[in-house]
Amino acid sequence: MESLLGVVYVARKGATKWGVLGAFVGGLAGAVVGTAIVPLIGSILFGFLGAFAGAVASEYVYYRSLDRALRTGFFAFVGKLLAMLVKFALALVVLALFIYRTWP
Repeated sequence: MESLLGVVYVARKGATKWGVLGAFVGGLAGAVVGTAIVPLIGSILFGFLGAFAGAVASEYVYYRSLDRALRTGFFAFVGKLLAMLVKFALALVVLALFIYRTWP
């Protein structure tokens, strides 16, 4: 869910289909590699880095413009961050419902 929400944000900010695909694949690859390097927080940090790097690389290959590629990479980073915050908010709602339903 997090990766898809981040990708939707990047697409709405004007990225090409290659930039969107690069952000998606980069975010997933970064999360997998980050988990292997730093088990607890690595997936989050490397997911951000991977989304940024994937979007920048794919947009740069498509447009040959570093400025446009970096802008798309920034939007990929922000999209992933916003998606993570939405996921966190949903987790808090579920926790609140659990506490409400199980409290004596």
